[in-house]
Amino acid sequence: MKNKNSILFAFKRVIAALMDVSIFLIATMFIVLLVGEPIVEHTTDIVKIREEYSSLAEEYKVRIWNEEMGMYVDNPDISEEVLKAFNENPRVKELEEMNTEIVMNEVLISLTISSALIYVLIPILMKSNYSLGKKAMNLKVVSSKKCELQKHQLAIRGVSFIVIELFFGLISYGIIPLISLAMIMFTKNNQSIHDYLSKTKVVRATAGKEDIVSEEDDEYYKMIAKENARDLTIGGRNNDK
Repeated sequence: MKNKNSILFAFKRVIAALMDVSIFLIATMFIVLLVGEPIVEHTTDIVKIREEYSSLAEEYKVRIWNEEMGMYVDNPDISEEVLKAFNENPRVKELEEMNTEIVMNEVLISLTISSALIYVLIPILMKSNYSLGKKAMNLKVVSSKKCELQKHQLAIRGVSFIVIELFFGLISYGIIPLISLAMIMFTKNNQSIHDYLSKTKVVRATAGKEDIVSEEDDEYYKMIAKENARDLTIGGRNNDK
């Protein structure tokens, strides 16, 4: 039963993580448009770079004006010799490198802002330490040290997830996230790599006996039940007044 519960618990964590990543990507797209591009346009020469590049493309007839579409499009009739001459033009190569570098900086700025928002700021500010994905999956983050979860633990956890699971996970072609998934399924406290680094663990926000994964989870939910009962008693007394 414990193994079955662990697999189900790991599945919920994966779904929660995928939901958070989806929100992260959507947030990044909006931040690129609302923050990244304006910053780049005001702090770099990207507009002039693109205008010069377009002028060279028109000069070589790489791009032509389409009257029906009302915009410049790639010239389908350009010869391979002209296209090769355009691509090998030193200034064209320089402009492309400058544009690529600026765009990468724009994306980096946007990714930094969105990752800090989704994985650090929102969990710190949300009641009961939820991320949006975990809230949907009825999960929450608690301290693994059997004490109250501290805000700096959430910050460490968020940064660790960004660096290890996202960045190094991408570089390792998903190997690191798979290792974390195995750790969630088979370790005693169902902790991933970033859980260990931040001394946190993920538990169900509410659970019945069939949801208990470990003895420590059992103790945790008993404590939560006592606190809820106490709050209801206090609330009842206040309502009586």
